[in-house]
Amino acid sequence: MTSWLRKYGNPVLLFLLLAANITSGSSHSGAEVGVRCDLAVTLARRGCGLEFIEHPEVMVEVKPTTSSTQVSPGEITLTLRPGAEASVIVAVQQLERYPVDLYYLVDVSASMQENLDQLKKVGVALSQRMREHSSDLRLGFGSFVDKPVSPYINVHPSKINNPCR
Repeated sequence: MTSWLRKYGNPVLLFLLLAANITSGSSHSGAEVGVRCDLAVTLARRGCGLEFIEHPEVMVEVKPTTSSTQVSPGEITLTLRPGAEASVIVAVQQLERYPVDLYYLVDVSASMQENLDQLKKVGVALSQRMREHSSDLRLGFGSFVDKPVSPYINVHPSKINNPCR
């Protein structure tokens, strides 16, 4: 009958019949029907065959990290059972060449002239102080004009033709 079901029958019915056969204890001699979750030792004592006992272990996988990171390992994969514990040692170190990117974005309209003058004064000093903390310092500068009309910008023809001067 089972071969007929495999060939012509409903897959759901086939699954239910096979599941009933498995849980009936006919393939697990000595195992009680419905008792499935327990310690491996207890299941073996009840007569459950070792080939039917699953006992996943705690697995820790540490992926390699690059030398230019502050925290290592950078990526860890843990496979744990509910209630299981795992310990992972994490090393933290300050990099000697800690990279710093400093970008100034400045409104260069005429109304911001005082701020531009202040930036000119402290910009160089700030970059020198930052070099004390990192030898990998990169500076960037960007500018914009909120309203490119008078009185927000200098409308003198020389400034309009060459605003970077």
